[in-house]
Amino acid sequence: KKIKPNKTSKNISKDVVPLITPPNDDSPVLRVQIGAFNRRMKKSVFNGMPNVVGIKGDDGLYRFYSGSFTDKFKAAQHKVDLTLSGYNDAFIVAFQKGKRISLKEAGFDVKKNFTENLEEFMIKNDIELGLSHIQQSIRLLKEKIVIWQK
Repeated sequence: KKIKPNKTSKNISKDVVPLITPPNDDSPVLRVQIGAFNRRMKKSVFNGMPNVVGIKGDDGLYRFYSGSFTDKFKAAQHKVDLTLSGYNDAFIVAFQKGKRISLKEAGFDVKKNFTENLEEFMIKNDIELGLSHIQQSIRLLKEKIVIWQK
């Protein structure tokens, strides 16, 4: 007996954020994490934000990301854009060869005493990633403010 697909589940699959496997590139791939939940989320939760994808972790949590970058400054700009859009807890994560890697391994300048817990599902938004990164974020914020004032 052939089983027909359930129309409701077919509609739900179009409405939920697609799941991907971590990027398997040799070079680091940067994404901005915008949330972590114990279930898949509908696209509407992210207010129509384009290019949102999810990855299910070994711990069972679904982590959701926006954007995909190889340039750390473009990733930082996207993170600032998301912060200005109300995603205050957004932060940059890096993947390489299918695994999550530290931001230092991805080429970010980090302070000597900075340690990144890759197992933790949320990292504080106020992590000190080094002066050059902070200066870049401030410059990008200033550019946004100038644009808004024009």
